[in-house]
Amino acid sequence: MTEWLHIACVGAFFVYAIPHVSACLAMAMSPQRGRILRPYMSAGPVMGLALGACIAAGLVQMWLEEQSFPLFDPDRRWQTAAFLALWVSNIKLEIWTLEPARKAQASADDHRLALPVLRHLYVHSAAIAAVLAVSRL
Repeated sequence: MTEWLHIACVGAFFVYAIPHVSACLAMAMSPQRGRILRPYMSAGPVMGLALGACIAAGLVQMWLEEQSFPLFDPDRRWQTAAFLALWVSNIKLEIWTLEPARKAQASADDHRLALPVLRHLYVHSAAIAAVLAVSRL
């Protein structure tokens, strides 16, 4: 059963991570960042559900394997740190970066709204890469 949970966690993480990294790369390379911003933001609910599924599957898998949550064990400190960095980055991305862009009307100013999103997506993509580097995904 833990194999299926691991597959679910990995799959959900990639459903979460790929749109973020893709939007970051697309906005970095495109002179028309605003055209990428709105479709990226509309994928937000799917990415949020995927992150929640990844966390739930990971916690259930951890419990079934170890009958505890050894998140702060010395052997897991880098995994815990990477996850917490991604979590804090996601909160900052959603609340302080994307929410003002969501409240703004779609217009020619989307390019201006995309700049802070792109800056944070660089940080968020680095956090995603850190989770991939130190986790068992």
